[in-house]
This record gives sequence, structure tokens and C-alpha cells, in this order.
Amino acid sequence: MHVPTMAEMMAKGESPEVLFWVGCAGSFDQRAQKITRAFVTILDKVGVNYAILGKEEMCTGDPARRSGNEFMFQMMAYQNIQILNGYGIKKIVTACPHCFNTLKNEYPELGGTYEVIHHATFLQQLIDEGKIKMTEGGSFKGKKITYHDSCYLGRANNIYEAPRKVLEALDVSLVEMKRCRSNGLCCGAGGAQMFKEEEKGDTRINFERANEALETGASVIAAACPFCNTMMTDGVKKMNLDFKEHIPADFDDKSHVWIYQSSRLFFMSEALQMEDMLNDFVSNWKSHGDPVKGYANLFFGHFILLMADESATGVSGCSTDSSVHLIKSIEEKFKVQLFDRQNLAFIVKDKIQLLPLNQLDYAVDNDFISAETLYFNNTVLSKKELLEKWIVPVKESWLAKRVQFSDKL
Repeated sequence: MHVPTMAEMMAKGESPEVLFWVGCAGSFDQRAQKITRAFVTILDKVGVNYAILGKEEMCTGDPARRSGNEFMFQMMAYQNIQILNGYGIKKIVTACPHCFNTLKNEYPELGGTYEVIHHATFLQQLIDEGKIKMTEGGSFKGKKITYHDSCYLGRANNIYEAPRKVLEALDVSLVEMKRCRSNGLCCGAGGAQMFKEEEKGDTRINFERANEALETGASVIAAACPFCNTMMTDGVKKMNLDFKEHIPADFDDKSHVWIYQSSRLFFMSEALQMEDMLNDFVSNWKSHGDPVKGYANLFFGHFILLMADESATGVSGCSTDSSVHLIKSIEEKFKVQLFDRQNLAFIVKDKIQLLPLNQLDYAVDNDFISAETLYFNNTVLSKKELLEKWIVPVKESWLAKRVQFSDKL
């Protein structure tokens, strides 16, 4: 796939009909990259004359301004405006509502005035013009879908219908959440919250919003924002404790398992970095020069799971040392503790709560922990034990012998 850049077009003396502003997420986030490629495929298919800035595109500066760094925002904005005006750009389309809002509403006062369109509106226009025609019986036909309104599309720019009309064109059953449109609830990433530590509270916003989406009974949650996609996906994963579908089925039941519990929840940005570290480790995991059939993943934002299928290659001391080195490097990089076996993890009020072992009796006596409370039994050693005994009620774990539940057992 060749995507033309503005520099290439200008060198040929050509000018595009529209500039596609890719954005940071669309450039670097693996999931958002798929959206970028899909949108470019559509542009190519319908014959839209477009280009991107490529390496000349900087962040719009939205996160900087939202987090209070006005100086950084204006530096980024002025550089982008200089490039856009230098190319004589008049019309911009982008798949990111944050970029859309900043380019449309905040760049004009700095000298950057353009016609800015969100890709949902652009797609709706192409459908209305007959340039995009849906095939019968598509993969989403008849599915129940609920749409989450992005703050920067909805309340900030009053765009509610375009995304819904695009979904309806797929012949789906669209169901609304109890808070939608102008009354929609933020995914939790707005105001640069995507990039900062959480503030104190009872629940994460994305968990609450994901729960509202699940309550609709929809099988698909749609969003038109890369930040919302990430937050809603994270929220749904938190609500769903069924991890088993992610465990490789082709690994032997006796496959060796190691679980490392973090002293805190990893942020989404950290999880994305860690994904690369884990994938790189597994692809290079060896025992005496032979490749190890391995698996690694981060579960529930708290637990790093390593697995080695020893029916293929036995895991020796050296290969085990390499896995320990990986975990220590993660500890150092993200400033967490992963070897503390005195810290226990439970599910309390639909959240993972960490509790020092020496406070367990107090928690039981004051009914914070009961015999039915789900406990993460990180002592499991095999795939079979992982699937059957990792997340269990306290009464079925080794803790039942340590504390007194009186008649609660």
C-alpha cells in the first residue's frame, strides 16, 4: 500500500483534494493503525485524491494543552500551522476527535483556518453520495451494537448522527446506553487523563462506562475515537474475568506457568510498551540454544503470565534465569514490585484490590474479605492448574486454612 505524502505531491506540482491527518494514535497505536489502513483503503477504493504529511506531521498539542502546558501546545501548533499553510491546505479529514477538535476550533486563533471533517462524517457523506455501497449480508448484519459518544465529537462539536448513520448502513441493530448523545459519559481519557495517574475514587470512569455498554446486551461496542477504543476495551476486559480464551489451546496441560503480580495497576501506555517486551522475549526464548515454545501476556493490568510448553523443549536453569531477568527489567523500567509474595490480590466490589498478608485477619474480621471473595491464587504451576485454580473463592484456596471464617464457610 502506497500512501502519498504532501512532499511527494508538491514535487509533482499536484495538490490533493483533502489532507488526511493521521494523528499520534493512528500512527503508533497498533489497533489505531488498523483503522488508519482501513480508512486509506476506502479513500483509494472510492478514488479520493488525498495525501498525508508523513514525517512532517507533529502531535496537534491537544494533550499538552489539556494537561496545562500551554507553551508546549503553542510550539507544536505553530509548527503544524506553518507546514499546513506552506502547503496551502484547505481541507483536512482525521479519525481522531481530539485532533479534529484542536484543528477545527483551536488552530484558527493561531493562524490555521481549515475545513476540518471527522472521518465518520466523511464516510457518511461518501455513503450518501453513493460512492460507498454496502454488500448484502456483511459480517455485522443483524448484530446488536451500542455506540459510545466521544466527548470531542458529541458535546464539543455536536456530531451525533453521522457515526450512527454509518453503523446503520451496516444493517445492524443499534441500541443506546442509558447515558448517550449530549448526556453521554466520558470514557475517562479526556483532559489528558489518558497519560496521567489516576485520582482517588471508588471506580474508574472507563469501568463504569463499559458496564453501561454491557448492560445494553450489545455484542459490539462501537466508538469513533482511538482513545475511547482503548479505554472501553480496557473497561470491558476488567469487567470480564474469563481469561481462559486467551490461553493458547495448543499448549500441553502440564506446561509450566509463572505468575508475577504487580504492586500496582499498569497504565495503558505501560501495558502497550510491555506488550512489545513480552513478545520480543517469547520470540527469542531459548533453552540450550533450542527455541522454547513460550507464551507471555499481561492480564487484568496486574498479572504477568509466562508459560513454557516443556513437551516441546525443556526449560533449563539458564532459560529460567532469562525470564527472571525479563521480570526484573520490567520492575526497573516501570518502578513496580513483581516478586512480593506477601501481597495478595482479591476482587472486591468488581475491582482488583491488593492486601498485605499481615492485614488479612483484620480484613476478614471486618468483613472486607469473605469466604466467597474471589482470590488470585498465583501459586499455580501448570496450565491445567491455571485454568482450574487461578481465580477461586477464598474458601477453596490455601488461605482457608490460615483464617477463621466461623460459620461463613
